[in-house]
Amino acid sequence: MSEKLINAKIDGKDYQFPVGMTILDACKSAGYDIPTLCYLKGIAEEGACGMCVVEVKKARTLQRACITKVTDGMEITTDSSAIHEARKTNLELALAHHPLDCMTCDADGDCELQELAYQFGIKKSQFLIDREAFESPKKTAWDTNPFIQFDPQKCILCRRCVDACENQALVEAIGMAMRGSESVVSTPFNVPLEETDCQFCGACVQACPVGALVEKPRIGKGKIFNLEKTDTICAYCGTGCDISLYKDKKNNLVMARGIVDAMPNKGRLCVKGRYGFEYVNSNERLTKPLIKENGKFREATWEEAIAYTATRLQEIKDKYGPDAIGVLGSSRCTNEDNFAVQKFARAVIGTNNVDNCARLCHASTIAGLGKALGTGAATNPVDDIKNADVMFVIGSNMTESHPVIAQFVKENKKKRGAKLIVCDPRKTDLAKVADIYIQHFPGIDVALLNGMMKVMVDKGLVNKEFIEAHTEGYEEFVKVVSKYDLDMVSRLTRVDKAL
Repeated sequence: MSEKLINAKIDGKDYQFPVGMTILDACKSAGYDIPTLCYLKGIAEEGACGMCVVEVKKARTLQRACITKVTDGMEITTDSSAIHEARKTNLELALAHHPLDCMTCDADGDCELQELAYQFGIKKSQFLIDREAFESPKKTAWDTNPFIQFDPQKCILCRRCVDACENQALVEAIGMAMRGSESVVSTPFNVPLEETDCQFCGACVQACPVGALVEKPRIGKGKIFNLEKTDTICAYCGTGCDISLYKDKKNNLVMARGIVDAMPNKGRLCVKGRYGFEYVNSNERLTKPLIKENGKFREATWEEAIAYTATRLQEIKDKYGPDAIGVLGSSRCTNEDNFAVQKFARAVIGTNNVDNCARLCHASTIAGLGKALGTGAATNPVDDIKNADVMFVIGSNMTESHPVIAQFVKENKKKRGAKLIVCDPRKTDLAKVADIYIQHFPGIDVALLNGMMKVMVDKGLVNKEFIEAHTEGYEEFVKVVSKYDLDMVSRLTRVDKAL
């Protein structure tokens, strides 16, 4: 079914747009540049800054493009003297309490407020209180945490950080306190950030359009135009988040950011991905190969080390056979690297003794997934979570092991009303927001699952057409689960059978 379109004019030109599109999105799709300061698509859409105002024919006032929907026959003007003056005044209001310290600010060159002030030719806000221009930073409840610096004097109250915490990180550790000119971004009752539910994912920092929120590890290490950026994949967990790493002039990593709109994380990162890079800068890292002689290591060249390794492997193979050698891959390597490792083991050494660190923690899932789905790995993308009406989580504390995926689970529950069922002996972060939480006895997962499946079979809650078309061994499966009556499962799992 084709999407319904409506007619509208922008600066006198005719266009067609889908029903429900905002003026801002319509203008951007037609190639018009509308300035914004508080807007982040899908995250912060409140129209707080007033920078995106446009004229709409027959409207009594200027309309905020980011929150106003295009209607059929609407006539929009994106540039006029009234629009320019309104945007400039709103920008000067945002600058009213902002210190004039761009020369020493870590966000210099990476500040949306600075860029807009340049575009509008504002050197100093007409509303600026002079004593605040160079006032020393104030102490805040954020000072004691090791990751995020907050300077309330630079804050323009755009709410992007608050909305990122609420709508992207799904935590709500910060909010707006006080009113009017006394408004400030704050933790509940101004307690230290580390005493809140904050997970230090840094979504608030990445959302901040100014220098009010800055990553502490990068302070004083260089401005954005002094840093070298490299786009890569986070190596911590299996989510595989797209990430940008920033290196200073001393060749040290100083900052990490999620790549906006890139799959699978869509700009999100967890505390490990955003701040867990400093081990790369450690003086204890090996930078040259070491060979042990007489019980002590000595530095060697790569050529010498490779030749030595090849010689020893050949000696061991000749004396004891190829199966005396084992090769270990790593989940921190790329798929291509691990393919080369196993190829080296099988084709060069002649052994099938290939192992990987994932075998220890994923042995059971690999066996189960392999039998059930044909491969011991995920068979669908993370983005499929958003299409689920019911999400069932067992055997995983996502918030700790795969924090970004946990955010997608929470987002689907919040935005689409999907149901969340969590089975875990511990009351995890996801269990706190679950529609149904089952706290079973540790180590009884299989009995719990078999009992649940028996109930589904007994009550006819199965898709027989799907089973016949896409599965095998269903009758044997029914025989196995038939042994797990509710009384026995309740006794083993210590879960009320009413659940």
